[in-house]
Amino acid sequence: MAKIVKINPDTPDEKVINEVANVIMNGGIVIMPTDTVYGFHASPFYQDTLDRISRIKGWYGKKPFVLLIPTYRVLRWMGIIIDDWQYSFIKRIWPGPVSVIMESICDYGLPISYNGSMCFRVPNSRLIKMVLGRVGSAIISTSANITGVEPINDPELLIREFGDNVDLVIDAGGSYSTLPSTIVRFTSDCFEIVREGRVSEKSLREILGEVRRS
Repeated sequence: MAKIVKINPDTPDEKVINEVANVIMNGGIVIMPTDTVYGFHASPFYQDTLDRISRIKGWYGKKPFVLLIPTYRVLRWMGIIIDDWQYSFIKRIWPGPVSVIMESICDYGLPISYNGSMCFRVPNSRLIKMVLGRVGSAIISTSANITGVEPINDPELLIREFGDNVDLVIDAGGSYSTLPSTIVRFTSDCFEIVREGRVSEKSLREILGEVRRS
């Protein structure tokens, strides 16, 4: 059974942040909330861990994970191919509940890269930002649910459902959305919606229009 730690997500304790980071850096799985839903979180450098998450969720075949990063500025350092308008666009939507699939010239050996692309998000969550700072690298995130079932945001239900399959559960209360992040994929001159979530396509196209006019 996973260890369970209760926290205030607005003022997380440094000891808890250290514990979360240590579990992730040693190949464990942590359930904790983001600025969207509760999710499974882990290091992208452990294939066995990613396989564990895939089995928990009932995924068959390869599925892309979202990489949570602390700031959009790391994208160019990671070899992401990005145009000026795309850079301006993500500066407008991040931090926030929009994940973006982008081409990369180097996957750094990460198993979360598919067909030369990776999916990134900068979350608007103090808890996650502190964990990212302590881990010192990106972490993967995917909603805490079985594929096809609505994400669970009640910590007691999460523990009951997944407590035997993960290493740590961060209980930050149950007042979170059941909508995951919106996922978009950049095209040559625009974007396409892969999954509509917390942010609507209409809102994103309005932001794109503002970026193009600026």
